[in-house]
Amino acid sequence: HGMNASGRSPRKLSMEEIRKRGFSEMPKFGWLPVNVPGVPKAWATLINDFGNLTLKEVLAPAIRAASEGFAITPVTAKYWQAAYSNYSREAENFEEIKPWLDIFGTVSAGEIKTLPHHAETLRDIAETDGKSV
Repeated sequence: HGMNASGRSPRKLSMEEIRKRGFSEMPKFGWLPVNVPGVPKAWATLINDFGNLTLKEVLAPAIRAASEGFAITPVTAKYWQAAYSNYSREAENFEEIKPWLDIFGTVSAGEIKTLPHHAETLRDIAETDGKSV
């Protein structure tokens, strides 16, 4: 068995549209390079085909961690800070990055982080068996 769950490009995205927005190639940041997420539906499909638990049961620990908080490990803190630094440099060119900076913010190793909006999203994915929109 195999599955490609990388998602697909938005229907109306073309090189013409990318050029119209002032880019000669696909930008690294912003909404243009984002594809339609295929992973949540893949989770549901794999669980339904091969699992013993429901998607709701599988996502429960992640929902709880996002709601109640989880400790930031030193390795996670390092990469999180690197991402924050990279995105901060690009925020003036890509307005859509600013909410990411607000939501994730900066972190330190050992800090307890909550992501309530992520908990809501995971809860919705679990409730709809990966069909959330």
